[in-house]
Amino acid sequence: MEETAVQYELCPETGIGSLILETKDGRLKFDLMPDEVDELRGMLKSGDIEGVKELLSTVNPGAYDSLSDAELQNLIREIG
Repeated sequence: MEETAVQYELCPETGIGSLILETKDGRLKFDLMPDEVDELRGMLKSGDIEGVKELLSTVNPGAYDSLSDAELQNLIREIG
């Protein structure tokens, strides 16, 4: 299985977080507003994987839909 490269960037001025994935099919990006960053952190801490999936699908539905199950699991593992 090919690993998905995951990069997370947080803007210190705005609090906006960006999850950037380099997949076999290209680059995907999820931009999270500060409240979504906090929500994501809370879900990861509590192990709410379904909540993480729902949040990512809301933030960027097209990118979320293009992720394979393996890529999604790697993303969650990397950011968790």
